[in-house]
Amino acid sequence: MAPLKCLLHKLEKASLICDLLCQSPPGDFGQVVQDLSALVRDDKLVRQEAACMGTCHNKNNFTPIQINGRTVLLTHYNDLGGNSFFDSQDKFSVEFDHLCGVTIKSQLHSVILDACVSCHFPAGNCCMFKKSLEERQLFVACIEAHQYHQITGTAFGCQTGLLP
Repeated sequence: MAPLKCLLHKLEKASLICDLLCQSPPGDFGQVVQDLSALVRDDKLVRQEAACMGTCHNKNNFTPIQINGRTVLLTHYNDLGGNSFFDSQDKFSVEFDHLCGVTIKSQLHSVILDACVSCHFPAGNCCMFKKSLEERQLFVACIEAHQYHQITGTAFGCQTGLLP
């Protein structure tokens, strides 16, 4: 009977933690997590629940983050999954730590793609788009380099590829 009571107690705590995290004001999620850790005295449980709730909370509240001096909003619309978000203006994808409220790493997709295209397709053009396929958000890279290869007699045209 004691283990069942302990389990129910832990489930009740988890439910309470989730309810309080959902009600935390925009921008104060990290502070609410710290306060709950101090009150509940179960840091592991609070961090576990906060990890689940942080992404949802930040997307629902359009949480602003700074990338290279610019403000980018975390929303459902630019969510790439795996705590990554897309900045369509500068073509960045950013991985965000919702517990600490900081960006972990960012990738400048247009610079990487431009460098690849200029190396392999000197006369080529490229463009990148964000696309939704079922539940996944993808980048579609389109490369155009219409050239005729005189030795093999083949023509090279368009290529597309998906970037995760």
